[in-house]
Amino acid sequence: MKRINQGKIAFIFIILLAIWACYYFGYTKGIAPINSLRKNKVYTTAIITDETFMIKGRNYYVYKFKVSGREYEGNDIYYRNSTISAGDSVRIVYDNTNPDYSMTVRAYYSSVYLQITGF
Repeated sequence: MKRINQGKIAFIFIILLAIWACYYFGYTKGIAPINSLRKNKVYTTAIITDETFMIKGRNYYVYKFKVSGREYEGNDIYYRNSTISAGDSVRIVYDNTNPDYSMTVRAYYSSVYLQITGF
């Protein structure tokens, strides 16, 4: 019978740890919040601020909304042909159990959302 040396055991352990980490972070940062939003969604209106930022060549705008007297903010992609400006309102959906997680109604019903949730 062939013995497994410590190097192979360490390699297998590292591989299993990497698989677990990918699953954990993929679930807690990706699938779980979206599933929670789908179950606990609340529609409201947010106000677009004058804040914008860019990530990997995409422009984003920031919106703010209030839930139970506390202010939250979120963001969405700003498209070049958009005519939005600071002070405009936008329809959003937020997670009633965690209002920090929100998105615009357009993003919620987009094909990206449907692909992530498996529809």
